[in-house]
Amino acid sequence: MRRWGRDVDAAYLLVVRVTDDDVMHGFTARRDGGAATPRRIVARSTGRRLGLRLALVRLRDSETVWVGSGTGELWETRTAGMNNGRLLTPEDDLRDADLSLYPPPPHPANVSVRLTRGLLARVPWPVEIQPN
Repeated sequence: MRRWGRDVDAAYLLVVRVTDDDVMHGFTARRDGGAATPRRIVARSTGRRLGLRLALVRLRDSETVWVGSGTGELWETRTAGMNNGRLLTPEDDLRDADLSLYPPPPHPANVSVRLTRGLLARVPWPVEIQPN
């Protein structure tokens, strides 16, 4: 760890490790004409769940002074369009498993940045300042 801080003016190093990365798909369905009509998909969503482990390391002695971890997720939603002139039912969607109808998942870096900021908000400030 010391060699990482050798060429920079820093007292601490934040080490971020990805512990989990999952992509999920979901849809919103509703009935247009009452209980007798089948449900139709009106929106599709794709989400990404990311797990992170953060460690704040004091460079002077390579001592870990704080550890945090957590998971976060982001979702992208797209209004469902017609497929061959008709709206699909949830059963159609599950049977056909056409993932091209779903939006792409959020980029892992976007999820990571938001989650890291949230975890850093829990660092017990003030941090003990050590002379370099």
